Amino acid sequence: MATLIKRSKITNPKPQVGNQITFPVWVPLQSVGEVKEERSGKVTKVNRVTVDAVDEYGNTWKVRMDEII
Repeated sequence: MATLIKRSKITNPKPQVGNQITFPVWVPLQSVGEVKEERSGKVTKVNRVTVDAVDEYGNTWKVRMDEII
């Protein structure tokens, strides 16, 4: 029987090009404040700290790794 020796520190694996990700975006309201919305996009470029994602409208977003849901 297998025994776990060491647990991995990585909770979310690093996304790869072509993966679908979800990330929060702050949207301003009319003179009231801001609200957080979730957007989803397809990863087009992966860096050490950030990824570039294209949403369904064709907008490109730069998302930090710790912001990915």
